[in-house]
Amino acid sequence: MMPRYTLRQLVYFVGAAETGTISGAAERFFITQSAMSAALADLENAVGAQLFVRRRGRGLELTPSGRAFLPQVRRLLQDADDLGSLAGALQDSLTGRLAVGCFNAMAPAVLTPLVVEFAAAHPDVRLDIHADAQDVLMASLVSGELELALIYDFELLDELVFDEVAASVAHVLLPVDHPLATQQDVRLDDLDDTPLIAVATPPARSLTQTFRLSGVHVSPQLELANFDLIRALVQAGRGYTILSQPLGGTPPHWGSGVVAVPIADPLPPLTIVLARRRGIRLTRRAQAFRELCVSRGQDLLSHRTDVRRRR
Repeated sequence: MMPRYTLRQLVYFVGAAETGTISGAAERFFITQSAMSAALADLENAVGAQLFVRRRGRGLELTPSGRAFLPQVRRLLQDADDLGSLAGALQDSLTGRLAVGCFNAMAPAVLTPLVVEFAAAHPDVRLDIHADAQDVLMASLVSGELELALIYDFELLDELVFDEVAASVAHVLLPVDHPLATQQDVRLDDLDDTPLIAVATPPARSLTQTFRLSGVHVSPQLELANFDLIRALVQAGRGYTILSQPLGGTPPHWGSGVVAVPIADPLPPLTIVLARRRGIRLTRRAQAFRELCVSRGQDLLSHRTDVRRRR
């Protein structure tokens, strides 16, 4: 059957959902407010459902139907973009945009080698990278703003499915001149006299609760959202932090001032996973990134130069 709506109306719908106002959406697409309002009304008539609640002075709010409609529209527009690329090129190489997220505390270490490898294989794909808290990334996957996200397999939403990328082990990050920096592993009790600087963004706080359930008690003296700032403070001797990463090395961007030592306490393991929304077919670009993560993720994230060998 011929749809009664147009791709342009769908694009306007996404713009209105993202800006939250008729005026903002109209400004984005360089049309009048009356034309935007009419296009949205025509779309609602075409699909037979109210997509927005319009409140004077408070902008637009998606209805339950609108919230359910939004990720499907984003997917349809992505398919249309894929079709345009295929018709224009008819080639084996991949092109277009791929929106990928990563938990911010692990993004520099985890995402960097994967992006480098993917860009070398698919130079015509434009990666839009989003580093954020895990709960924000999961919401973006559900809404369709992201196609894939690298996160931990911890408190995942039911709307998501995932592939395992790399096994991860709890470590402490210490300055290289710390007395325990040369040990094969460390018990957290041995660090009672060293301040803990914790990652503040989800799921870090919930993970602290799982530590307590495992009989390990930690009490952060400082909580920060910026992991690179935490790393810098550790290097400056202001404390230590806890992170979960694959065994085998330390990310090069940390430099030689810090070292990650595995934790000897029996903490629950975490796995780095590549998550996506359940029931949504991946684009060819996303499928290629997924195949890289699944086939090469463990090797790319584990086989890095160990700073203890460089010292």
